[in-house]
Amino acid sequence: MFLLFLCLETANVKAQVRIGGNGAPNAAAVLDLNVDDTNSGAKGLALPRVSLTNVTTPLAGTPVVNGMMVYNTNESVTGGRGIGIYCWNGNKWNAVVGETGIAGTVTGAFATYRTWCFPEYSGVGCWMIDNSREGTPDASGYGTVPVIVAGFYYSLAHAQTACPPGYALPTSAKYNALANFLNAPYGDMVETWHWFGNTACAGFWGATQNEWRLGGLGGKWWTSDGLTVTNQTGTVQVILNEPPSSLLSVRCVKQ
Repeated sequence: MFLLFLCLETANVKAQVRIGGNGAPNAAAVLDLNVDDTNSGAKGLALPRVSLTNVTTPLAGTPVVNGMMVYNTNESVTGGRGIGIYCWNGNKWNAVVGETGIAGTVTGAFATYRTWCFPEYSGVGCWMIDNSREGTPDASGYGTVPVIVAGFYYSLAHAQTACPPGYALPTSAKYNALANFLNAPYGDMVETWHWFGNTACAGFWGATQNEWRLGGLGGKWWTSDGLTVTNQTGTVQVILNEPPSSLLSVRCVKQ
């Protein structure tokens, strides 16, 4: 009986490993790296260094385990964000540490618009962060006030062709992905500013109310499938509450 107990205890100890120090491994950790027993060590974990050529290409010796992490040393990795830590999600390597968005512009027939490519790990993509003035607007200002910087206003039909080349009117699914990222409590303020700042409070013309609404307080945008995206309290939501003849703003996502 004693030998059976001893074998069970040994198996339990081997299920967890402590490297560094003399204490037992943390009960929640399979592998506990701790250079000493004071929790004040000055050494870190060095991940395997690899040179990824393409974020969709797994390492040799496939299949790769989902959640595997590596440090990529190839600055020009195709589809990635350069040097840094990447995690395999089952389909591609996602950059997960130290990644920030990338600012840019896109030029249409009537204006040049600021863009923001959200971090690769977000899955959100690249968006215009200015309201569009392309296509055929139904109104070029807020009522009788020509608020050109706030962009133009479109019915749902005209919104479908209000994007510059290479960009498209987002689906509600695209907007939901954006909203989930922007509304997250851990969201980066640098990222969220590019949606909530500047022209986010352009208002709209409501067909049901037959009046201009929310000027300076919030904004509304069309989705390609006819839903409404609203930002009135610093929270982006996808809702269904405006008829197609309402005049809303348009922002576009890169195709």
